[in-house]
Amino acid sequence: MASSFVYSLDPPLPSSLPADDTAVLGWKPSLLLLQRSVVPRVSANWKAVGLNLDIKGSCLSAIEKSKPHQPDACCTEMFSMWLGRAPHTGGLPLTWSSVLSAVGKVDGATSEELLAELKSRVEAHPVR
Repeated sequence: MASSFVYSLDPPLPSSLPADDTAVLGWKPSLLLLQRSVVPRVSANWKAVGLNLDIKGSCLSAIEKSKPHQPDACCTEMFSMWLGRAPHTGGLPLTWSSVLSAVGKVDGATSEELLAELKSRVEAHPVR
């Protein structure tokens, strides 16, 4: 399946996030937070986001094969693989900057727009 995204080797870091942004929302990126706040936005383009998170295409293809026609499930599995530092996931930091940069490169949104949306979703569905 051909993809129409642009893969950039130089991700722009969000100017509104500190260098150590793991506590931007009060929590580090977690699977629950990513499911609630990011998966709904990117599930249609989950594979492109995964590549931007430096996950190998072969790993993403394996996810797609195991969960055909289930983009939300594929996206969740991709984030789980990234968070768990599975083999072939590269070395991007497990930070909101990495997530926002990967998503922004796929859908063209600025980091500030994505951060505002992320905060809004987290506030609407607080982690308990």
